[in-house]
Amino acid sequence: MLQFIKYHFFRFATYTVIFTLFYCTNQKIHAKDRAIFHLTAEYTGAVGYGKIYKCRIVRVIAGNPQNKRMNLNILASNNKQDQFLSELKRNQIFEAAFRKKNENEPYKIMPISGFVDESGTSWEIIYLKKIQ
Repeated sequence: MLQFIKYHFFRFATYTVIFTLFYCTNQKIHAKDRAIFHLTAEYTGAVGYGKIYKCRIVRVIAGNPQNKRMNLNILASNNKQDQFLSELKRNQIFEAAFRKKNENEPYKIMPISGFVDESGTSWEIIYLKKIQ
């Protein structure tokens, strides 16, 4: 009986270690799928599904942008984000966080609240907030 308990305890401990290592490794991968920037935004115009703001990256908090400028799309259904951007003063800096959505997007302007970078990867907005 003691042999049986030792065997199952060892299996349980082994699986726990493997699961923990797998989980921690995935968390590191997910960190690469996030970006946080300090930006300025200027309203550029509208497309059928939302508005476009021309943004300039002032400071990189996390991530590795390929360009210091981007077209930020805001879907018409995202009233909170649209209101936030429309209330900003000219050249007012704010913080924006993004999560990686898709790679190899066919167009530079996609129907997402976010942007498409130079490599064709789309990034979706997690949050927008004012900097104190």
